[in-house]
Amino acid sequence: MEEDRSDWVLLARVLDLASQTLGLEENRMREPQVQEVALSAVKQLMAQGQAAIGTYSNGPGFQRWPLTVDETGQRLRTGLETKNDTEFEDFVMRTMVDIVLPPSGGA
Repeated sequence: MEEDRSDWVLLARVLDLASQTLGLEENRMREPQVQEVALSAVKQLMAQGQAAIGTYSNGPGFQRWPLTVDETGQRLRTGLETKNDTEFEDFVMRTMVDIVLPPSGGA
């Protein structure tokens, strides 16, 4: 029986990929258009059942957020809107996107 696999991706990396998608030369995590592209991608993956969002911390490890797609989008938006640089960095470095990968074709 094949099982789904998953891979954790930092929210910071998702924002970096959104920056690249928009053709920006350097990561612009705080740019509104970068955040919108990233949030849209995450919400789409969640709606398709291909991702879950959570927080990683030492000790308990990855803790999924028990939220709907819209609630998750709002929580992400709130975290990204913080004005404090240290809190912003902490949020994007501890928030993870758990992407569900298709079953591997091997035995």
